[in-house]
Amino acid sequence: MSPQIEDALNREIDATSLSRGRRYAAQGNVRVWELMPGGRILTADVDGRYTYGLQVALTWTAAGTLQSLTGSCACPVGHNCKHVAAAMIAADEAGAFEGITQST
Repeated sequence: MSPQIEDALNREIDATSLSRGRRYAAQGNVRVWELMPGGRILTADVDGRYTYGLQVALTWTAAGTLQSLTGSCACPVGHNCKHVAAAMIAADEAGAFEGITQST
């Protein structure tokens, strides 16, 4: 995982959810993800007890550093959960966030 994505996840998602999200990503629980043009919205479907749809709003600096993320998920937790972490990790490992800047 890239250092900037790891830093953002550590800031925004609690340690237990992040650990579980790492496991979900490693097990292939992220069914599908899509980063919208401009890199400001990530959507995904992640398998857990059920398949949960989620959306993550991303804020980037002009230098291309991830400043913040806010995830909304259909799971009972609903916000910045393990499903959000898994989706961010899967997208990052696929190179989705490379080259994004505030002006993109």
